Amino acid sequence: MRDAVEIDVAVFGGGIAGLWLLNRLRGLGFDALLFENTALGSGQTLAAQGILHSGVKYAFDSVLGTTAQTLSTMPKIWLECMAGQGEVDLQGTQLLAENQCVFTTGGLASRVASAIAAKAFRSSFEPIAREDLPEVFRGRGFKGEVFRLQEPVVATKSALAALNRWPAAALRASIRELLREGGDVVEILFDDAGETRIHPRACIFTAGQGNEWFAEQLGLDKNEVTQRRPLRMFMALGLPHRVYTHWLVPEPKPRLTITTHDLNGENVWYIGGNLAEKTCQLDRADALRTAYSELSSVFSEFDWTQVRWAIHDVNRAEPAANRLLPQGAAIKTIGNAALAWPAKLVLAPALASQTLQWLEQRGISPSHKTTELPLPAAALGLYPWEEVREWTRL
Repeated sequence: MRDAVEIDVAVFGGGIAGLWLLNRLRGLGFDALLFENTALGSGQTLAAQGILHSGVKYAFDSVLGTTAQTLSTMPKIWLECMAGQGEVDLQGTQLLAENQCVFTTGGLASRVASAIAAKAFRSSFEPIAREDLPEVFRGRGFKGEVFRLQEPVVATKSALAALNRWPAAALRASIRELLREGGDVVEILFDDAGETRIHPRACIFTAGQGNEWFAEQLGLDKNEVTQRRPLRMFMALGLPHRVYTHWLVPEPKPRLTITTHDLNGENVWYIGGNLAEKTCQLDRADALRTAYSELSSVFSEFDWTQVRWAIHDVNRAEPAANRLLPQGAAIKTIGNAALAWPAKLVLAPALASQTLQWLEQRGISPSHKTTELPLPAAALGLYPWEEVREWTRL
């Protein structure tokens, strides 16, 4: 068995939160390593739609009202980083859309527009004239109003690739044993042939659903500190147009949220919103029929019989919240360890800042050394549509 190696910070979980934090730490001179037991982005990050939320789509949601101001600052941070001028280097991240559309249907358009104006979102939200509508909304079957929303959409895998600038620091490894003493994590043993061991001065767990296991290792009741909210994301392959949009109704969440991605030269509509929540209890066949009905009712000009469908089920793993929705990025600390959740992809910078403040409070400063371990580099994961084995026609 090898001797244990001391490092400044061990980060567990190779999603957007863990990689963003790793970049901040390494940039400041911390001897930091990240450990991922499957692939970078697997789980929630690559299942996300890549929307850099500013909070506008939650105009009707009083639960998230207190978080709206933090959300509104996040897209600017991301775009600065993508230009190579921010706190991390995101150059090379693919921008799928500079703006999104928000549409309303029926007699709700004026109510929705008035409500959004009353929420002081007008600077990010403007009506689109009929002659300027994206092609997907120009069909005679579409009845509604369309607005432009100043929120970009990024390809999440390209963001992960941009953040993976230190392959020797983002490692694939599974924990065999986590040892604690006096409330602190003092040693971690990995399940590799050489039985690698580390002594971390601090541990940050950004492992999404895996944080449940880490919570138990830290002596916590996972049900008191974590929660899951299931999503059933839909994929529609072969539609003629690219669209980035929310179907807004006077409810806490959009009825549909659609982003478009490429699969071997074909468009994949990746569909979430309230549809992704309300269909979780249905069997897969009924869920697909519900999605078909929703989409074909709005975009009735398309030949939906030729569209191929698939489903991707994912759990959003979050800090436990009394009101169901977490109030943004959060960390739960115990000794020299912290369980961390960004709550939304866009909030990764906010979570990193909170974590750095906690490290400073604990007196953990950069050692400006670089440790290498005999573990393999973690590879990038796959998008949900890249994992589909069989597409279904309805």
